[in-house]
Amino acid sequence: MADDLSRCKRSAAILCLALYLMQTSFGALEGLQSSLNHSTGTTALALLYISYLLTSLFLPPLIITRLECRKTLSLAALCYSIYIAANFYPKPYTLLPAAIINGFGAGLLWSTAVVYINRLSATYACARNQNEDKYTKHFFSIIYSFVNLGSCSGAVIMSVIFNRLSNNSVSPVGNTYNVTFSMGNDSLSNFNNASNMLQKNCGFHYTHDNSNEVSDRPTISTSTLYVLLSVYLFFSLLASFLYLLLSDIDDKKASNTENSNGKNPAEENTQILSTGSDENANRVQAPNNSDTKTPSLDETMSYKESDTFSDGSANFSESNFSLVKSTLVLLLTDKVALLFVIHTLNTGILKAFSRATFNEAWVSCSLGIEYVGHTMILYSSTLTVSSFLSAQMLRLLGTKLLFGLTMALEVTICITLLVWKPRSEDAAIFFLITALFATCYGVVKTQVPSAYCSTFSKTKKQAGALVCIMEGLGLSLMFGLSGSVEPFGSLILFFSVSVVGYGLFLFGYIIQTKDIRYWKVKDANPAIKL
Repeated sequence: MADDLSRCKRSAAILCLALYLMQTSFGALEGLQSSLNHSTGTTALALLYISYLLTSLFLPPLIITRLECRKTLSLAALCYSIYIAANFYPKPYTLLPAAIINGFGAGLLWSTAVVYINRLSATYACARNQNEDKYTKHFFSIIYSFVNLGSCSGAVIMSVIFNRLSNNSVSPVGNTYNVTFSMGNDSLSNFNNASNMLQKNCGFHYTHDNSNEVSDRPTISTSTLYVLLSVYLFFSLLASFLYLLLSDIDDKKASNTENSNGKNPAEENTQILSTGSDENANRVQAPNNSDTKTPSLDETMSYKESDTFSDGSANFSESNFSLVKSTLVLLLTDKVALLFVIHTLNTGILKAFSRATFNEAWVSCSLGIEYVGHTMILYSSTLTVSSFLSAQMLRLLGTKLLFGLTMALEVTICITLLVWKPRSEDAAIFFLITALFATCYGVVKTQVPSAYCSTFSKTKKQAGALVCIMEGLGLSLMFGLSGSVEPFGSLILFFSVSVVGYGLFLFGYIIQTKDIRYWKVKDANPAIKL
C-alpha cells in the first residue's frame, strides 16, 4: 500500500510538470500565430482544431490499448514538438501538415491524461481504502491548476525574451521587413510619420493585402524568435521524456476500487475540464457526479473507459461511435439542444477572435508584436480569475441574467472595436479590451457546460459531447476565417453569433420545462440509448 501511495504521488508530480510544460509552450505560441504567420498561422490553427476534434472522438481508445498511457502521452508530446519545430520555417507546406499532426497529438494527450488521472485516483483511493470520488476531484484540481499556470507562464517567457533580446533592432520575420531604431532625428521623425500612417490601417480597417506593409512596424528579430521557439521546443521534448517516467497504473486494481465503491467512476464519460485552451478554470469536477460540469473543449475530448479496457479496442470504438450517434439523436429529438448550439458555437468563436483577429489587426498592428506577450499575460490571469468567480456570479444572478450580461459585454466590445481608431498611445485601452475578452470567455467556458448539465440531466454524456463538438467547430471556423476574411467581417460574425446565440439560448432555456420541448411528446426527457 505504501508503495502504491508513493508511486501515485510521484506520477502525479511528473504529470503536473509535463502538462505544465506542454501548456507553456503551445498556449503562448497559439496566440502568436496570427501576428507571426498571418493567414498561414490561423489556417493552421483551424486545421489543428478540426484534427483535434476528430482524433479525440475516435482514436484515443485504439492507441491507448496498444501503447499504454505513458507511451501514448509521450507520442502526443512529440506531435506538439513537430508543430513547434515547423514554426522555424513557417511555410504552408510545413506548418499546415504539422498543425494536423499537432491536432492528432492534442486529441491523444488530453484524452489519455483524463484516463490516466482517473486510474491514478482509483489506485490512490484503493491504497488508502477510501472512496475514490474525493481523490478524483483532488487529483484533477491539482493537475489542471498546473495546466492553467502554464498558459500564463508561456506568455511571461515570451515577453521576457522579446524585451531582453530585441536589442532595439529587427530583421525580417516571415513577411516582415527590416527596421532599426539606430537613426537620427530626421529618420526618427520620418519613421513616426510612417507609423501614424500605418495605424490608419489597423483595427477593422486592417486588410490582409497590406499586412506586409503594416508589419513594417518595429517587430522582433529572427534570432529572438528562434530563441523563443527553441525554449518552447525544449519544453515540449522534455515533457515527452517525462511522460515515459510515469508509473504504469494497474488497471485491475483501479477496477477493484470501482467495484468496492459500487460504481465505475470512469464509466461515466470522462470529463473535459475547463482549463484550455486552453487553459483556464480553477475548479475541476469529478466524473459521475450529479454536480459535475459537462465538458468544454480546451482540455480534452472524452470517452468511455469500459471494464474491459485491457482486452482490446473494439468495445471502445463501439462506445465512441454510439456516443456520436446518440448525440445526433439528441439534436433531432430535443429542440432545446438545437437552440443551444449557436450559443455554444460562440464560445469557440469568442476565443478564436480574441486570440487571432484581435491580436493581429489591433494589438500587433498598432503596438507591435512584442505587445502580444504582454496582453496574453493579462488574458491568462483574467481568465483564471473570471473562471473562478463565475460560479459565485451564477449563484447571485442566475443563468439567464449572467449569460445576458456576458452577451451585453461582448456587444460592447464589438461596438468599441468598430468606432475606436487604435493608436499606440492608447495602450491602456488594448489591455482593457483584452481583460474584457478574457472575462467573457471565462464565464461562458465554465458556465455553458454547467447549463447543459442542468438542462440535460438524463443525457449528460451526449450533452457533453455536443458542447465539445460545437466549441471545436467555433474555434475552427473563426481561426479559418481569420486568414481570409477581413477583421470587419470577422467582427460582424462574432457580433451576430453572440446576439443570435443568446436569443436562441434564452428561448430554449424558457421552453425546457414545456411540453413543446420535444419533437414527439412520447420522447419527453428521454435517456438516449443506442
